[in-house]
Amino acid sequence: MQVLYNTLKKPVTFVQGPPGTGKTQTILNVILSAFYNDKTVLICSNNNKPVDGIIQKLELTYHDKTIPFPFLRLGNVRDVQKATKKILKYSRMGIDSIDDKELEALKMKDWENHRELLEQLKIYEEVNELEVFINNSNRFVQSFDENTESPMITLIRRKIEEKQRELNAKLAEKREDLHSLFTPMNENKNTSRYFYYKSMDYLRKLKKPRYSELIRICSERNSEIRSKRFNDWCQDNDNVR
Repeated sequence: MQVLYNTLKKPVTFVQGPPGTGKTQTILNVILSAFYNDKTVLICSNNNKPVDGIIQKLELTYHDKTIPFPFLRLGNVRDVQKATKKILKYSRMGIDSIDDKELEALKMKDWENHRELLEQLKIYEEVNELEVFINNSNRFVQSFDENTESPMITLIRRKIEEKQRELNAKLAEKREDLHSLFTPMNENKNTSRYFYYKSMDYLRKLKKPRYSELIRICSERNSEIRSKRFNDWCQDNDNVR
C-alpha cells in the first residue's frame, strides 16, 4: 500500500524483490490506482512474460460482466493486429452508461470509505521521513568528537530534538493494522461498479469524431496494412494524448 501511495505522489518509486513476493500484483494495483486517479500508464519490460502476467490479472468483473478495462497490449506485429481488432470491437460495443455526476459520486463515496487509509499512509510517509532525518543527523553529529561544540552542532542537536517530538506525535497517530482499512476490489462492489462504468466512459469516446480515422484504420481487412497504418497513427502525439 505504501508503494501505491508513493507511486502517485513521487516522481520515481523503486520496488525490488525476489520471485513470488508480489511484484506483479503490486504493478497491477498501481495500474488500477492510476486509472482511478485519471492517469495513464505505460508498462514496459525486456520480455513478454511479466507483461502477459499483468494482462491476465486485468480480467476483472462486475456483476458477472467483464469490465472492459481500456488497455492495449502492443509489441510485435501480431500484438498490434490483435490490438486493432480490439479497438474495432470496442467501438461497436453497446455502452452501459451513467451520467457524469453519478460516476463522480461513486468515486467520492469510495474515496470516503478509504479516507482513513489514505491519512494513515501519509502518516507512514511522514514517520519515515522524520526517522531518516533524525538518523542521518545523529550520524553526522557523532562523526565529531563528543566534546566538540559549535553553533552548527548545537543547531543540529536542537533540530534533532524538535524532529523527535514531531516523530513521537506521529507515532501516537500511527496504526499498525493498515490491512484492516483496505478492502480488495473483488470484495468492494462500489469500486467494481466505478471501474465498470468508468471503463465504459472511455470506450464511449471511441465514437467521437476525433477517433473516426482510427476506426477506419482498424476496419482495414488487410492485417499488415492495418498494423502499419495504426503504427503511423500512433506516431502523432496529438492522437495518443
